[in-house]
Amino acid sequence: MFIFFLTIDKNTGVIKFNSYSQSLISLWVGIMQTTIAGIVVLSYYIEQRANLKHKIQISQDQKIHDITQYGNTKGSQGYGNKKSDKMEVSAGQQKASIGKKITKQNSVIKFFYLILKEIAQFIRSINHDKNHTRNIMYFWISIYASSDSGMLFNALLLIDIINKIKTLGNVLSIFKENAVALMSTLALFFVLLYFSAFFSFQTFRTDFIHIEEGFEDEAPGINLYCETLVQCLVSTINFGLRAGGGLGDFLDQATWDSDQYWTRYIFDFMFFMVINIILMNIFFGIIIDSFADKRASEAEIESEVQGQCFICGISKSTFEIENVPWKDHIFQQHNMHAYLSFIIHVKQKRETECTGIEKYVKHCLDTGIIIFFPINRCLAINGGETME
Repeated sequence: MFIFFLTIDKNTGVIKFNSYSQSLISLWVGIMQTTIAGIVVLSYYIEQRANLKHKIQISQDQKIHDITQYGNTKGSQGYGNKKSDKMEVSAGQQKASIGKKITKQNSVIKFFYLILKEIAQFIRSINHDKNHTRNIMYFWISIYASSDSGMLFNALLLIDIINKIKTLGNVLSIFKENAVALMSTLALFFVLLYFSAFFSFQTFRTDFIHIEEGFEDEAPGINLYCETLVQCLVSTINFGLRAGGGLGDFLDQATWDSDQYWTRYIFDFMFFMVINIILMNIFFGIIIDSFADKRASEAEIESEVQGQCFICGISKSTFEIENVPWKDHIFQQHNMHAYLSFIIHVKQKRETECTGIEKYVKHCLDTGIIIFFPINRCLAINGGETME
């Protein structure tokens, strides 16, 4: 919308709308966008409230476990506190006791207590769910973008497209997974650029040409500054990385008779070879190889999902060789949803009410053992014997 409505006042240079009606339309769209963003925040919180509460509880239990372990370390302050009974009542237990006392009061106090408790959980959930955090950030940015000073942030909101398109999310994940390698390469970039800038500042800083006062008519097409080391570094980074042939393309060219000709020749050539070719290709090579590895990994996962049984792990081609219908196997014999339903049933069932098989599976699940799965075994092949 801003592409069609916004323009610049030629007299004042201020960004404005073409007409009042366009400004009014933009305001109402901003209000609608903010309202929808607020609804999304509340809807997501209501939908995921139980999961968020569970995540917070896990975090609290981990903290209590850490405190307990701290108190078990002999010679520590925590061990002394434990001996003196200072660690017997945790913060969570204190809050629970306070909550019980409040709920015994009149209904108004109980209502406000529940509201404050819900708000506290809403705020604490920000640290435990990235989607909840993103929704809240989007809401606040929408509010600011509705003002005249925050129009630029309407374009920033479009970055949310990364969360809508899976491919873009994979692109960001590649940079995250290779952050160490990329940052290490950038650090090496900076070191070599700093060395080049220092050498240029010390040896041929007069070759960094720029507009000088009184010679505006003879001004060069570009302006490089090297009167201080900082200026020299900034110019080297700005023009050295963007130049196809290195920094030497932008510097004043030395003549054959110049004393610095061979110095400049070696410097320009080495800058081009090391920084513009080798390091640049290393940096982009890391990114390109990561894309290739990601694509190969996804293809391998897709191949396993489509070509192997999730339960027994036997390949689709094996069933074709044995003349066993593939769909009958994965939908009837080894239906993964049936296995999942059975596991949930066993977990929720009391051990005293379980049958012998159910007790065995329940024990395996409690101990983290999956030997009850028929890995490399199927009744339709070799009579259920394990395949080599």
